[in-house]
Amino acid sequence: MKRIILLLLVFSASYCHADESTFQQADQLYKSQQYDSARVLFESMLAEDKQSAIVFFALGNCYYRLSDPVTAVYYYEKAIKLDPNNPDLKANIAFVRKQFKDKVNTDRSGISGWVFSIVNDNHPNKWSGTAVILINFAFLSLILSRFLSAKKSRIAFIAGSVALVLGISRLIPAWYQYSSITNHDQGIVKTDRTEIKSAPSENSSTVFILSEGTKVNITESNEFWLEVNIGDANVGWIQREQILEI
Repeated sequence: MKRIILLLLVFSASYCHADESTFQQADQLYKSQQYDSARVLFESMLAEDKQSAIVFFALGNCYYRLSDPVTAVYYYEKAIKLDPNNPDLKANIAFVRKQFKDKVNTDRSGISGWVFSIVNDNHPNKWSGTAVILINFAFLSLILSRFLSAKKSRIAFIAGSVALVLGISRLIPAWYQYSSITNHDQGIVKTDRTEIKSAPSENSSTVFILSEGTKVNITESNEFWLEVNIGDANVGWIQREQILEI
């Protein structure tokens, strides 16, 4: 059986918001197999809505060791939103999902899946950083075009215009990814044999049943209910208290 990757890897570049000494203390507790104490410290580092892929990863490991695979995969999924190309996260998610009953595919497919994979290939900071470089180059080229000879001015103007368009185009995936990180558009079912209703009401009919650990897409919401679907096929409503929103 493939071993789950449970070593806490410290990536200083991706870990900048949480207090380093607290992280190291929690890391030592984890390595000493004091998983619940480590969990408490890691969770304290997420106060004030801070987002940290490495802390989410660490919490996923803690919950898995505490025999709570549902919450473990929930934190792995939150981590992979921030670090979409992390192979260890992908391996952990695949490993834990094998323990769940429902084997449903909520991944995007077709053209939307292709676009989604391109957009999520880089962190939003990388998209926006590239955009800033291109836009700065564009403005510099456009300014220089006013002081160059006719032929060189035309080349500088065209180069600046192209760079400006490319720069602005990089802001779109940056905004999309940031929205994806801050908005809860997916969730993990946390209760077994959860009844998915045809309408946001306990008196409505049950359209299908999901097991704990199932990942769903969230398409609509109100105060107490969420409209969800799996694989863009089965659609229904689930109570908020029965799901962990990613």
